Amino acid sequence: MQEQDTINILVSQLLSKDDELLRIRKDNERLREEQREGNRQILEKLDKALDELKSMRRDNKNLAGQLSKALEGKAQAEKKSELLSSALEELKNLRAAELFEIEKQKRQLYGRKSEKSSSLRKVPEKDLKSEKDDFDGSNPPEVSCEDLSTPATPKMSNSESSSSACPVYQPQRSDYSKRSTRVNNVVMHYCDESGIPSDARKIDVRHWILYKLDWSVTKHVFELLRLIDKEGAISNYYKADEAHDTLHPFENVLPGYHVDIDMIAQILVDKYQYSMSLERVVDRFKDVDADFSSSTVLSRVHRHIRELDKLDAPLRSVLLTEGSFLFCDETTGQVKVFNKSTGKFEYRKKYIWGIKNPALKVAYYLYDQGSRSMTVAEKFFRNFFGSITTDGYNVYKLFDRHRKGITRYGCMAHVRRKFVDALNTDHRSVEIIRLISELYWIETDCRIHLLSEEERVFERRQRSLPLLSQLWQFLKPIFDETEGFAANLFIKAVRYAVNEWEAICRYVNNGQAEIDNNTAERMMKPVCLGRKNYLFCGSERAAKNTSLIYSIIESCKMNGLRPVKYIADVLRKLVSGETDYMALLPMNIAK
Repeated sequence: MQEQDTINILVSQLLSKDDELLRIRKDNERLREEQREGNRQILEKLDKALDELKSMRRDNKNLAGQLSKALEGKAQAEKKSELLSSALEELKNLRAAELFEIEKQKRQLYGRKSEKSSSLRKVPEKDLKSEKDDFDGSNPPEVSCEDLSTPATPKMSNSESSSSACPVYQPQRSDYSKRSTRVNNVVMHYCDESGIPSDARKIDVRHWILYKLDWSVTKHVFELLRLIDKEGAISNYYKADEAHDTLHPFENVLPGYHVDIDMIAQILVDKYQYSMSLERVVDRFKDVDADFSSSTVLSRVHRHIRELDKLDAPLRSVLLTEGSFLFCDETTGQVKVFNKSTGKFEYRKKYIWGIKNPALKVAYYLYDQGSRSMTVAEKFFRNFFGSITTDGYNVYKLFDRHRKGITRYGCMAHVRRKFVDALNTDHRSVEIIRLISELYWIETDCRIHLLSEEERVFERRQRSLPLLSQLWQFLKPIFDETEGFAANLFIKAVRYAVNEWEAICRYVNNGQAEIDNNTAERMMKPVCLGRKNYLFCGSERAAKNTSLIYSIIESCKMNGLRPVKYIADVLRKLVSGETDYMALLPMNIAK
């Protein structure tokens, strides 16, 4: 019995194992089927990838062909660019040569007598070396008259007319009358043909020209009617009784003042542009039977300058534009001030600064209580970042020591001037002046050939740096040897040059920089002329007004504007209520 149970158990186990084997076989078949399906999908994907690779290979071949064509086009473009660059360089050289020839012809025509040639005839150039070698003591051959091919009029004296010598040719200016005068205000006076006599007929029309200076002061009196309306309000009424009368009361004047704006503009220009004293301006009115009090004219001028003072802040903001290149200098003037200790007025020497921005065509004159201290410079240039050219005055050296963002350039003209003063003290000044003159010849050459900023830098590095190195090797040993010596004019000049050396050499690496500060020095000319003619300013406020009008007039001249017309037009706009002061500046009106 037990054996039968054991057998049954074994049989049942065998049957279960058979079932398990069958299940395993089914699983294996299923896995094989899945594997075959996976392999089939992988093969399909590989086929697709192969097709894509084939298409990519075709695309790569096309791209390679296009790239080779592009490279060939680039090579051709580079060749064309090289040809164009060489052609442009030739054109630049040709233009520079033509400009140089034009300047030469101008000097021959209009220069000083020492710069002119006796005529513009072309004489064959001589080979001095061959002529020297071939000289046998005989007289040189004369130049025939036919060689002098110049379209000019011969001029001969009576004694020369009978001789066989060649006539002396004098160049003539063609069409002199049309180029010698230019008048913008032209009045045409037409002829009434109805009055021609009956026995005559018109055959031609000719013009007879008359230049007439119509400078006068006219007093216009307007008859105003005082009207009262129903409500009792009183008003003025005016209507011209003649059709051609275009003037109207209260026009072209500052409210409360009975003087024309154009007349005020002319007074300002006479005083500040042509450096006439106010008394002399008033005396000119007497020539046309107009008598004014100087104090009355002065009060009217100051009132109109108060209107122009609205342009001061915009003018200063344009001047100090970030990244600008400025030129700065200062000079003196007499100003009437009150001495509290003595209780009297006295005249003291005060300073006025001149700052110019050539790139933006703006000039500015600064008067700050007549001081040229470091405090004034720090306050004025507080928000400025850029470059500035100055002389060696100690206040300007704050830009080197305490201010970042400002690069200071020195002035070679001041260095040269000190060695010129020392010529009678030490003969070594001659060599230094010669080297500085060579530097100036290089700058002149750059201006004549109209070089760009990059070309100026290249030219300076090639030609100016060796001269500066030679100058330094000449100055530095003298500076070291004379340290602690009593200073004469020559030693002072050497010390000034060595102390300013870094600043005066910076211009070499900046094509926008100049070799000297003459741009600012020339700004001081109107101030110096005024100092000689009207001697002084009557108050601190008058000195401030003077600096403002100088700024406006100099900016007008830089922008090619007539100061008298500009001032009159701007005053009219300011009186009419214009508030866009930036648009009224000379550089914006000139655009």
